[in-house]
Amino acid sequence: MKSQLLLIGFWMLAVVGFSQDFSAIKLKTLDGKSTTIVSENSPVAMVFYSPECPLCKNYTLTLNQLSEAYPDVSFVAVFSGKDYSKKEIIAFKEKYQIEFDMLLDKRYELAESVDASVTPEVVLLNTNNAIVYRGLIDNWAIKLGGSHRREVTEKYLKDAIEAVLQNQAPAISKTKPMGCLLYATE
Repeated sequence: MKSQLLLIGFWMLAVVGFSQDFSAIKLKTLDGKSTTIVSENSPVAMVFYSPECPLCKNYTLTLNQLSEAYPDVSFVAVFSGKDYSKKEIIAFKEKYQIEFDMLLDKRYELAESVDASVTPEVVLLNTNNAIVYRGLIDNWAIKLGGSHRREVTEKYLKDAIEAVLQNQAPAISKTKPMGCLLYATE
């Protein structure tokens, strides 16, 4: 009986993930307001971004489409470090018509708390603040330097979102992210 309860407990952790408290991590909006990551009311898809990263530029349309297709998910672009000014980030947002919120993580606190290492890297939280997916948006990029597929065959983030919205664990919870180094200059 005891071993069955332990097994059920481990299964539940695998399904919901480990909850994290992000409320202590203070971020800034582009208009200078303090905010935090909270996923109590809806899942949150954090995308670590860089305005110079070619993959970030290439994925803005895909992420805008996902954001529009899943209004019950809060999408946020996170710019970690001090390499980019608000003016550069706003210009990036306008040029690529990014329709979701952008947050500044100047001291890498959020990036470090979720072990983000590259841009674009996605971290999807369920409504319990548990990381349920992390990694690639899809399998379009094959390797850095412009090598990519003609057609996307694996939609990791989309599949994870659909699972979370149905209160299920994603079939794939982690992929190895590919992109520009998040900590390149600091």
